[in-house]
Amino acid sequence: MISKAFFVRGDFQDCDTKGKERVVILLTVLCLLLGFLYAVIGYADFTVRHLSSTTLAFTNDLCAAYTSGSLVKTTWSGRAPFPTYMIALSTIIRSILFTMFGGVGMATLPLSLIFAFKNRPKCVTTRAQYVKVMALQEATDLAKRSNELKTATLGLQREERGGKKGRKFRKNVKKVQQADTSWALTVRNLALSIIWLLHIIVFMLVNPPAFPFLNQVFIQLDSAWGLLGTTTFAIFCYYLVMSVISGEMHLGMRLLLLSIHPMK
Repeated sequence: MISKAFFVRGDFQDCDTKGKERVVILLTVLCLLLGFLYAVIGYADFTVRHLSSTTLAFTNDLCAAYTSGSLVKTTWSGRAPFPTYMIALSTIIRSILFTMFGGVGMATLPLSLIFAFKNRPKCVTTRAQYVKVMALQEATDLAKRSNELKTATLGLQREERGGKKGRKFRKNVKKVQQADTSWALTVRNLALSIIWLLHIIVFMLVNPPAFPFLNQVFIQLDSAWGLLGTTTFAIFCYYLVMSVISGEMHLGMRLLLLSIHPMK
């Protein structure tokens, strides 16, 4: 047993050493890449208006710039501080990932609940229907979920007749109502996805924006009651975050230097 323990420990040490080497190599490559990009594109460009005029005698009510005949737009460039450059670069990368995962999640979040409701345990009356359902779904999972639902329903009936409504009763109620809750969440998520999509189209993709839409809705709700607009805004933001998580779980991706795998 002791020799085996030393063998396992040695194997882990070897893996740990290789992992540290990979981390050092990855950090070195990232530092070199960031330094190169900062040296090449680490500038901030500002569009300014250039005014030029001849020199005139200055009085209390006259400035030479007011009589200038040329108005030229030019660009002024300056070296950006390294922290500002890092923030801007990370913002660009996060915006791309946010757009990808959020777009996928807005579709998968309601669809996953729709499929969960569609594949819920159903009452099987004939042998032909039973064979058809078992051919389309996993037999073990369906039978287990159906038995659990049947047992919970019978337990509810017994406890309701006996007047006992403890923790077990509430747990069984939750199991029985889970399918209906899934359908209600599906309708809610689908509505939120459609509203977000409409807002992106009419306010962000159209230039100039055609209509403020959600911005105006939040303002009106906030004027109706102090916390109503804030609460609604928080719900929409929370749904957007959940959409990004759902998109990452279903999509996953492989970048140039690292991989982002679907979560489990």
